[in-house]
Amino acid sequence: MRSAGSDRPVISRPPTRPERLATLQPFHRPPVIDDGPPAPIPPAETPDPEEPRPPSSPAWTPLISGVVVGSIVATVTGHALIVLFGATAFVAAVLAWGSMVLVHRRRSRLWRNEMRRRRHRRASHHVATLEWLAERERRRHPSAESLVAMIGRGDPYMWSRRPADDDRSIWDVEVRRRDVDHQVDDHLHTCRDVPETVSLGPGMI
Repeated sequence: MRSAGSDRPVISRPPTRPERLATLQPFHRPPVIDDGPPAPIPPAETPDPEEPRPPSSPAWTPLISGVVVGSIVATVTGHALIVLFGATAFVAAVLAWGSMVLVHRRRSRLWRNEMRRRRHRRASHHVATLEWLAERERRRHPSAESLVAMIGRGDPYMWSRRPADDDRSIWDVEVRRRDVDHQVDDHLHTCRDVPETVSLGPGMI
């Protein structure tokens, strides 16, 4: 069509709908392949408590010396009350030290139980993470037979963007599965059927 008072043709374009633009997906950014459930969340913990320190023993030498000197003085002077003062101080020191030892043993037992619970929580999270990683590898890397079947039926996996491959035309194909041992705390944990892979791509065969 021509505009009024002008010989130049003017092409009218239909208005662009913003809602349509919002739903458009760039062709070169295909969806990421489904990696399954998210990684396990580590347990929220405070810093490890310090191990309780054992109580310091009382100064036994002055206490025993007081009892001995009091006994000698009481024998010479005939006043038994003097040795009673030394013996009382000695007994009081022994009782106070014994009570501190009992308190320390109780605190140490509670500390050991808390550290055992913390190690168990950390080991459980470590095992869950290892199993999650193994399952993710099983999802990411099909076997050669599965890859051929995917190509035959046009599976979306073939154009899905695989994580950590920089969108290259390379597939990590499973060649076999094996059991893998991992050290978890003070024991071994075995992940079953972990795929071993080989990279396939242009110029790599």
